Amino acid sequence: MIPKLKLSIFLVAIMLISSCAAPPKFKMKPSIPPNVKYGIDPIGHIPGTSPWILGGICCCTPTEKMFNIYKKEGTVAANMTYQQFLNLFKEKDIVTDLDPEYRGSNNRDDHGPHVVFGGKSMVTPTPGTDNYEEVISGKRKPSP
Repeated sequence: MIPKLKLSIFLVAIMLISSCAAPPKFKMKPSIPPNVKYGIDPIGHIPGTSPWILGGICCCTPTEKMFNIYKKEGTVAANMTYQQFLNLFKEKDIVTDLDPEYRGSNNRDDHGPHVVFGGKSMVTPTPGTDNYEEVISGKRKPSP
């Protein structure tokens, strides 16, 4: 009976100590989002923009649906096939969200940084991160 009492007292003490910890400090982000220069999946395609792989500013995942939007808008050659389009990424060793092992990497992988900064990763950056804001604006934030 006494060992259980000691254990209970110990657990209560641990809970009290851990609940007194100061909450983590968060750096407040500006309420005004950065100007969007590059289209990415969470923001959506900017109508009329060409895919990044063809010199444009659209960095949306190169799905077949997205390819068909480009075709409809005339930003890819009318005779280009979806497979030819995908091959452009492979030829340049660019990884995208179509590559499951890179999804969620926030461009912090062996292909990073993001293509807008000269890397080989066109994986969608994690929303809410500095990297996300930097990619959509095309501007790196100064280091602290």
